[in-house]
Amino acid sequence: MTEPAGVRLAREIRRRRTEAGLSQPQLARKIGYTRQYVSLAERAGHNLPSAEVVRALDHALGTGGALMALREEGRNEQKRLRQQYGRAANEQQKNLLDDVADVRDAGSRARIEFHSDDTAVTMSTGDAAPSA
Repeated sequence: MTEPAGVRLAREIRRRRTEAGLSQPQLARKIGYTRQYVSLAERAGHNLPSAEVVRALDHALGTGGALMALREEGRNEQKRLRQQYGRAANEQQKNLLDDVADVRDAGSRARIEFHSDDTAVTMSTGDAAPSA
């Protein structure tokens, strides 16, 4: 399997910086950001650096757009993964709703809670007895 573009981007930023003989603080000063931004951009497995940071790194390191191309590839990978996760989550919710219908048909009582980014839905089936 091919390495994710975000990992390749981080590795390429570090490689280009060291080839240029620059420390992280030196490169940071050159692009007008802090050393922490450069450090985060070189860490694989973290969020992709912003387009502005990558554009500045691209220019400062003379990569001719190669870093921006890797970042764009990383964004596209993220979008595909989010779409796949969204489809899987929707299918899982559909299956849970089907299970609720099956429980209701059997005359049983069930309670299911769905949670998403900022909403929660509670569903109850069957006859609910009043609390005493």
